Amino acid sequence: CLRHQHGEHKSNTYRVNHLGERVINRAIQELSESKSIYVPPLTASVTPRKQYVQEMASDTRSLTIEILDNEVKWLETNFPTLQYDPNSSKITGELRFCAAYDNETGRLEIGENAREMDRFIKNAFEIEIYLNNVDNNGWPKVYEIGGRHNQISKMYNVPNIDLHFYPNDDSCCLGLNYAGNRNFQIKEFLLDLVIPFFYRLSYTEEFGIEASSKDLWGEYSHGKQGHDEYINDIMNIAKQRLGRNDLCSCGSGKKYKNCHLDEVKSVTLRRYSK
Repeated sequence: CLRHQHGEHKSNTYRVNHLGERVINRAIQELSESKSIYVPPLTASVTPRKQYVQEMASDTRSLTIEILDNEVKWLETNFPTLQYDPNSSKITGELRFCAAYDNETGRLEIGENAREMDRFIKNAFEIEIYLNNVDNNGWPKVYEIGGRHNQISKMYNVPNIDLHFYPNDDSCCLGLNYAGNRNFQIKEFLLDLVIPFFYRLSYTEEFGIEASSKDLWGEYSHGKQGHDEYINDIMNIAKQRLGRNDLCSCGSGKKYKNCHLDEVKSVTLRRYSK
């Protein structure tokens, strides 16, 4: 959380309950500034994907994602505290980031340029990414290995599943994607999925689950209901009959063909092949 230094709790636990938004934003800024984490000068603007979880982690496939030399160089430049081991096909280390969520645009602004925004958070988590353990979304399994999520669940007396961790293997549930992921890129994976996941976890740690649900982007319900909600969202995009080169209506800023087109095709095929 924002009060941790290198994974250790400070004795003075900071809580904010039932305060106005202005007070909360000031508290976030003060906490962020008090945490001396060096974050590389990376900037990005992403539309976070709705998070989802069920009782069992999705099936994994005997597939290893290979990352290219230029991707390894990008990782070393922008996340020097994460190490890629090609022998074990694993990325391990401290994920450092700073970001702020703008609930008017629905976008998460990543980087020090977001410092003056409301809800700015700077944080770090110990993580492992298994490139040889790929789920049905086409995403490698991600684990928070510092025990922070367990501490948060105890702090607020909620099960890990409510923090979007699969109960059966403790991996992070990053969302749903029925189309899989044919063109995996480590840059998009970290910026679009991993950092938003840990930003929400940071916000929850300081202000609670109710605050993160109210202040941040949407979440899907657990289990089958969440799948139904996801399908409904995708079908709403399909009804707009976008062209391949049109901007996707989800707000990502990407062309439709590079965003939700494959998911629309996959969901439509599943729905009408039953």
